[in-house]
Amino acid sequence: MISKRIAGRKDGKSSATNALRYGEGLTTDRETGLILDKSHRTRLGNFGLVDDGVYEGHNISEMSDLINMAAFEMQANCELNTRVGVDKKLAHFVVSYNQVKPSEAVLRDTEDSMLSAMVLDENHFATFLHNDNGYWHLHIFVSRIEKGSLHRGNALWHDQINRDKVCREVEIRHNLPRDNGLHKVDDLGQLVEIPREERRAKRDSKPLDVSDRARTTETYSGEKIIPNLGE
Repeated sequence: MISKRIAGRKDGKSSATNALRYGEGLTTDRETGLILDKSHRTRLGNFGLVDDGVYEGHNISEMSDLINMAAFEMQANCELNTRVGVDKKLAHFVVSYNQVKPSEAVLRDTEDSMLSAMVLDENHFATFLHNDNGYWHLHIFVSRIEKGSLHRGNALWHDQINRDKVCREVEIRHNLPRDNGLHKVDDLGQLVEIPREERRAKRDSKPLDVSDRARTTETYSGEKIIPNLGE
């Protein structure tokens, strides 16, 4: 499992409506004119206007209504904080699995553990399971503005380290294939962060046909890099 944090839009157009409609796939295909509806599984959490839970097999009209109501509630809460920039009121994470569709237990564990690790588990959130690139991956959209009376914003300190640890823990708990990352299991069987020096050494030992930038990406972000072996 590999996780990424997607930066918010800098053009001032970030909104819960755009984010959640993208996640559900409620956009029109330019070639066919049809709604893509690409989410195989949708989960909504901590809402009041819609029921929390997992949605599968609903028609486009039903999902559009649900997503619009959830987005309205999420956006209204975000706007109660006037100090945090528009591009930082929502967090967007992508967790990539391998080619095998993750089970409901794996998805639930990923969502709950990821949100808890970043202290976002009581905020509005919506997740969407996609496979449009040939790999199963989970989009997690969550408000960084708490629902409490102070409507404070979450700073997401050390989120990369926290997300990577969650990925490794979920892999271990569910006996999933292990991906490269920032943590390893030590001689005592404990999950520990890999020292920066060790990560540097691993980066420098990569084959010469992997670019320096690619090596750095793999070592520090946990992304898998496939060398270019030619035609």
